[in-house]
Amino acid sequence: MPKKSYSILIFFIIVALVISGIISFHRSKMESDFKQVELVMSLNELRELCYQEGYDENEWLVKIKNSGINSIAIQEDTLESLALSEKILYFSGQEFNKLNFFLKTIDLFEKYQSLPGETYIIFKDKNDYFRIKDNLQRQLGENLVRDLTIFPYKGLKVKGSEEKLADLSLGFSEEDI
Repeated sequence: MPKKSYSILIFFIIVALVISGIISFHRSKMESDFKQVELVMSLNELRELCYQEGYDENEWLVKIKNSGINSIAIQEDTLESLALSEKILYFSGQEFNKLNFFLKTIDLFEKYQSLPGETYIIFKDKNDYFRIKDNLQRQLGENLVRDLTIFPYKGLKVKGSEEKLADLSLGFSEEDI
C-alpha cells in the first residue's frame, strides 16, 4: 500500500511542477512584452506635499510630468478635503453657537440659532456651493439640506453630525479634472 500512495504522490508532484512551469513561462513572456511602467500619484497627496513644503502646485505638476509620472489619481471631494483645500468652512451646531456668542453684535448672526445635530457649511465659490448642495440633497434628501446666506457667502445648514458628513462623497471638482 505505501508503494502505491508513494507513486500517486510522485505523479501529483510532477503534474504540479509541469503546470507551474507553464504558468511561469506564460507570465515571463507577458511581462517581457510590457516594457512601459505606469506611475501614478494622488492629487490629494501632491497638494498636501505642496502645502507642507510651500511649493506652487502647478510647478510641481510640470516637474512630475517631466520626471515620468504620467497619471494623477483624483478622489471624490469630501467636506474634509474641501476644508483642507480652503474652499469651504464647515462646523457643527455647537461650534456655530460658540462663534455666535462672539458675533451677537452683528445683526446678521442674531437670526441664526443652531440645533444639536446640525452642520454648517460656508462656501467661497458659488459653483462649489451648487455642486455640493445638489450632491447632498441627492444623498440625504432635500428636507435635510437648507440654504444659509451669510453675506457675501453662500452656505448650507445640513441636518446630520459633522463626523458622519465629513467623509461623504460629494462628486468630482471640475478644477481637479
